[in-house]
Amino acid sequence: MLYHASKEPGLKYLEPRISTHGKAFVYAVRSRVTAFLFGAPKDDFDLLTDETGGVAHIYECYPDAAEKIYGGKKCSLYTVGEEGFLPDVTGWEPELVCESAVPVIREEFIADILSYLDNAAARGDCVIHRYSDEQAYRAMLREELEERIADFGLTEEEIKKDPRLAHFAADRDLSG
Repeated sequence: MLYHASKEPGLKYLEPRISTHGKAFVYAVRSRVTAFLFGAPKDDFDLLTDETGGVAHIYECYPDAAEKIYGGKKCSLYTVGEEGFLPDVTGWEPELVCESAVPVIREEFIADILSYLDNAAARGDCVIHRYSDEQAYRAMLREELEERIADFGLTEEEIKKDPRLAHFAADRDLSG
């Protein structure tokens, strides 16, 4: 079984949509908890997400990012079969994609994604790395965000105007 989270309830089929990869896919993962990381709108400058040994990891890019993105937000978790899904297409190992519509096997409604993730963290199924001013955490963020900024072609002006990147911009000013 694979999982896909959406803010849209009541879907009977998951339809391919164009996302950052430029091609229409249905996206899914093997981990229920990892799927929930995509249950609310966010982007690469809010939270960094990964999976290590089947455990979802969330890294806040700024203070209280998890609360802002997931707090009080609801979603539906859709269970789908694996038929038609392909691995190794997007560059992120946990992610599988399908080029055609996928029938939903089951829908589970979650009223508060952050509460779900906090409970998953308490069980050891998820690690929420809260934003930290520690040098090592900020260095990790700087490295990850530099790559994303280059990929998106953001200008210095755009970086300075985005309040989510305030800590990052300050670190760049100090180092450069």
